[in-house]
Amino acid sequence: MKEETSPNVKALETRNQLGLSSHEPIDIFRALKYKQNISLVFLPFKGESKISGMFLKKDKVKLILINTEKTLGHQIFTAAHEFYHIKYSLGREGGACRAGVFDQNAVEEFRADQFAVNLLVPKEGLEFYIEKRFGEKALEMEDIIELENYFNVSHQCMVWRLQEINRFSKITADFFKEGVKNEAKMLGFSTKLYEPTYGNETMSDVPKKIKKAREKGLISKGKAKEFLLNFGYFEIAEGFLDHEFLD
Repeated sequence: MKEETSPNVKALETRNQLGLSSHEPIDIFRALKYKQNISLVFLPFKGESKISGMFLKKDKVKLILINTEKTLGHQIFTAAHEFYHIKYSLGREGGACRAGVFDQNAVEEFRADQFAVNLLVPKEGLEFYIEKRFGEKALEMEDIIELENYFNVSHQCMVWRLQEINRFSKITADFFKEGVKNEAKMLGFSTKLYEPTYGNETMSDVPKKIKKAREKGLISKGKAKEFLLNFGYFEIAEGFLDHEFLD
């Protein structure tokens, strides 16, 4: 029986499918929305702080929910993690996840984490950037912060990746886990990656599809409102943005 392709290879294949080289950063949210037709819902998971996100795939519906009580960097990693489940986790229609745990006892979650880190920070691209900018010198905190801002990933994600390519040991990596946000600020980088967003936002073509269904008389006004609420379109559902939308 043929051995299953590794998450690393799947990540590389996925980058190719998305039209990305191994050297460029990925805007994971836009890639999922516009190139994979996956709906994204961002909202705070109140009382569920350990959960990073959720995924749902059924028939043609593909949906990822992301906990905005996590930092933006973690949200980006979560999107890539859940993308793995939608694309490769056969037999699973949905589930809640703690992304970035790298728990080898939870095989499919571990594979999703491996896929995410390789999709966001390809080995070839990272090594090329390091060689070009820093050569063989030992990486310092400011170098790591530059790397994670270039690839647009969390500090934790970058630290894992640097360990994987043997740029430093776990002991050294642990040393670089503190004071990241303040250091980034002192270096002139935005601190957005290191902060929660707490927002409610939906990236989806659901409103357009519901509007067309209403125009054709396929669904009732009540059902349209229910769908919009389920996908996080609270203002549209209540008619605050467009009073004619559901009429």
